[in-house]
Formats: sequence, C-alpha cells, structure tokens
Amino acid sequence: MRNTALNDKQLAVLKWVREGCADGVYQGTAHRLVARALHHRKLIVVNGNGPSWSARITDEGTYYLEHGERLPADNRPQAVDRTLADDLPESGRSRQDRPSKTRKHGPVDQLMTSLTEAPDHRIAVPASEAGKYRRLAGMARNHDRIPDGFRISFGHSRDSSGLMVTLMLEPVPPWQTRVLDPTHVSRMLSSCDVVRVLMDSESFPVAGEPRDRAFRLMEALVVGAREAGMTVETGYQTHGRSRPAARTRDEVTFRIGQDVFQLRFTQATLRRPHEPTEQELAKARRGYLLPDFDEVPDEHLGLVLDGPGAQFWGGAWKDTGEHRLEDDLAQVLEEIQLRHGYLADMRLREQERQRQAQEARAEHQKRIEAARERAVAAHREHMIDEDARDQARRWQEANNMRAYAAEVRRRAAELDTDGRERAWSWAERITQVADAVDPFPGEAVPPQDIAEPSESDLRPFMGL
Repeated sequence: MRNTALNDKQLAVLKWVREGCADGVYQGTAHRLVARALHHRKLIVVNGNGPSWSARITDEGTYYLEHGERLPADNRPQAVDRTLADDLPESGRSRQDRPSKTRKHGPVDQLMTSLTEAPDHRIAVPASEAGKYRRLAGMARNHDRIPDGFRISFGHSRDSSGLMVTLMLEPVPPWQTRVLDPTHVSRMLSSCDVVRVLMDSESFPVAGEPRDRAFRLMEALVVGAREAGMTVETGYQTHGRSRPAARTRDEVTFRIGQDVFQLRFTQATLRRPHEPTEQELAKARRGYLLPDFDEVPDEHLGLVLDGPGAQFWGGAWKDTGEHRLEDDLAQVLEEIQLRHGYLADMRLREQERQRQAQEARAEHQKRIEAARERAVAAHREHMIDEDARDQARRWQEANNMRAYAAEVRRRAAELDTDGRERAWSWAERITQVADAVDPFPGEAVPPQDIAEPSESDLRPFMGL
C-alpha cells in the first residue's frame, strides 16, 4: 500500500502541505482524511486536531513530488550502525545510538487506513465479521484514532456474495455537536393543564417526596414542547393481558405532525432494613413477627420515551448519583424532534419511491402499448405474407396437378378402350381438383379480412 501511486486528491493535498497549508484552499475537514492517509504512508506528519491541527511534509513526501515515485529503499533513513553501539552499555550510548521504538501497525491502524484511502471512505465486509469490526471501531474511538469531527457509522448492503456490513468514515452529524439551551424547571408549579390531570391521577407511577419534582419536570417538558410547536395531552396505557382496566400507567402524549410519542416516568422501589418502633418491639415480645425490610420509593427517577422512528440520543434517561434528569430535558425534547424528522424523511423517501415506481409502471405500460401496436402491424404483415406463400404453394400445386393430368391423358392413348376411358375420367378429376386449388383467377389478391389477433398470436411479435 505504501508503494501505490497517489491519486489526484492525495497529490493535491501533498502539494498543499508542502506550501505550508495555506488557509482558504479547502473547506470543511474532508482534506484532513486525505492528509491522514498520507501520514500513514510517511509522506507527511500530522499533529493535533481541531484548531490545533497541523501538517508538515517529510523528506519522502518532497522526493515524491520531485520524482513522482517513492524514495528508494536504500536512500530512506536507516537505523544507525549497531556494530560498535551494541558493545556499549545502555548508559553509555547516545540518544541517537539507542534503538527507537516504533508502534506496531495493528488492526485498528489497518481499519483507519482502509477507510481514509477508500474513494468514498466506505468499505464493505462480510456480515459474519460485523462483531469484529464493531470492536475495532470502538477501539479506534476510545484511542482517539478517528479524525476530529468524524465518526465510523455502520450500515448494510448486499452483493453477489450475500449480506455485507458497510463501514463509513463520515462527518459527525450536527445534532451530536449542537449545544442545547437548557430547559428551565420552575421551583413552584403553575396551572399547567397536563400536570393537573397527573396530580389527580391515582396511577401516576411516582410516589413519595419525588412526586412534586416529577410534576415540575413534566411541566417543563410540556412548556418546552408546546413552544416547539408540539401538541401535548395526557393519557394512559394498559399493559398486561388481564382486564382492560388493570395495570394502567399514566403517560403524556407528544404529537408533532402526524407522529405521536409517549413519555412516562419510572421509579424504582428500594428495600430498606426495617427499624421497629417501640410499639412493634412490644408486640414482638408478645410473639408478633416484624418485617425485615421496608419497601420505600427511590428518590431517583427515570423517563422513558416510546414511539416510532430511529433512536438518536436514546429512549430512556434516569437520575444517578452524579446526574439529574433536569440536565436531560432539552435532550428529551430534541429526541422527539429528531425522530419526527427521521420519520418525515422516511415518508418523503417512501413517497418518492412510490412516485418513481408509479412512473416506472406508467412507462412500462407505455412500452407495452407501443409494442402491442407494433406487434399488431407486424402480425398483419405476417398474415399477408403467409397468405402469399399459401397462394404460391396452391398455384404450384395446381400446375403440378394439371401437368400430371396431361401426362395421364397422353398415356391413355396407349390403353384399350376401357382403360382409356378410365384414364380420361381420372385426368378430368385431377383437373377439377387443380382448378379448385389454383388461386387464379379470383383468389390471387391480397387478403382483405384478417382476423383480430389474440394475445398469444401477438406474443412472438412483442419484442419484450
């Protein structure tokens, strides 16, 4: 791969680096992917990322621009002669004499090189190796081997060898880098209609002290959603397969366009060691059993978003010891909008697919109708030609029969009276048949009435 000739894009970036990476030549970050490929081939050295990104050309890169080929192996920088240096103790060697440590070009490097040097930064691997390449992509991300502003995405395709997994090095989508304005959570509840309904519900899934906080969180979401143009209302969802009214949970429905999403709270139940009261201890002394644990509602809450579309940030958020749901509300609202955008794009693509399919069907029908018109004309000409051939065969047959009748008469002269009469009678019969077969004089004309052809008659002439 190191000895492969550079393509036009790589050559242009190499010249740009030699000239000092002038500003205004390239837009975006796509050229940095090309530069990374040149870095792997030792033609340039890339350092930093983002605003601190820089590149400089190496001696090998300069040689390539001047000669159009790689520096010969004999002229490339070699390790120092170890003949005498190896005899010196480590402490007595100079820095130049000590062996340099080079990082091994491993599977992650090979993956990144393949992606950066691919024409569209896309490679395809067998579906059976998807797990391996997902692990490599994760390692590349964890070790900062992916260029700044890019990510490795996965997809699927199919070719002659079967199902394939595609890996693509692509810019990080804007929604992953956009800074969201925080959603304000009031300290006091207002007159939000949705929250009032939840407060009166006996099946709201949050109990205890966190209940007031859950209402304030929901109020912030409702206000933010309505400001974004969504319709918000309360509802409940039955889960379980027993009675229709059994095991219901309150949820809030967010409607944007024709897409509907449901948001609900979750709260775990914790088991705490039971601390008996004086009365319970007195009962215990009389033989009553005390519970070992008390079940108490967890102060940590969770949010679950149900609905169609692909997930972007996720489908569930929850409190942790170091994180609060208040910091996730803007992301929850953006998740709804991202899913709606995804579904809207899917519908547009489906409409476009249906439109193209309808146009293809209409075009196919036009080709069928045009081909049928040509087939009807070709079939008519074929029938006329067949009639001409039939007339020619009948005329030839009639002439042969008349010639045969004349020969019968000629030879009848050699027969006796009875034989001559029978021969003349036979010759007359042959002549009558010849007259019936012969298209002349009245039938030697083009056919006038040609029967309407059937679909099977037209099939050989359709040309499809």
